[in-house]
Amino acid sequence: MVTMTAHPAARGADDISPCATVAGETCGPTQPTLHCSIADNPPGAMPDHTILATVTVTCDDDAAQIDLTETLLQGHAPFHQVSHVFPETDRAGLYIQVGCQPGTYSHSAVAHITSETGYLPQSMVLQITDPDVTVSASACNQPAPGGPGGGGGGPVGSCATATPSVSARPAVIRPQAVTC
Repeated sequence: MVTMTAHPAARGADDISPCATVAGETCGPTQPTLHCSIADNPPGAMPDHTILATVTVTCDDDAAQIDLTETLLQGHAPFHQVSHVFPETDRAGLYIQVGCQPGTYSHSAVAHITSETGYLPQSMVLQITDPDVTVSASACNQPAPGGPGGGGGGPVGSCATATPSVSARPAVIRPQAVTC
C-alpha cells in the first residue's frame, strides 16, 4: 500500500490570530490534512475460469477528483487497461477480469488525485506495481464452485461487463465503476 498526505495551503499573515498557550496545549484549530492510499489485489485465477485483479484508492476526506488507471500485463506487455475519473469522492475502485490463460501476469495502477481547494499540493500521484504472478494451466482449469455445471463458469472474454460475484472478490474491494 502507498500513502500520501496533502496539507492545507498556508494562510496569509493577516489570517493568523495570536493566542497564548499553556504548556502541553495547542493554540487554535488544527489544520486538516488529506490522507490517501492505494491498494490492490494482484492478478489471480478465479474459480469461474477468469483472471481477476483489483485496485482501490481510499482517502479520509473527499478529493476533488480521483483519476484511476489500472493495467494488466501478460508477459510484461500491456494486455488490458481500464480507466475512470471519480469526481468529488473519498474512494475509487476498478477491476479487470479476463478469460483465464496460462502465463505470467503483472499488474499496475496509478491514481492522479486532485485535492479540494485549500490543500497543498493541489495534486498528488499514487502508484502501485505487483511482482510477476505465474498462472498455470491447472489453475485456469480449476472446477467451478458447486461442481460440474454449477456457477455458469466459462471465460468472460476480454472485459468484465458486470461486477463479479461477491464470493469472487475480496471482502474489502467494492469497485465503483468499470469501463471497457
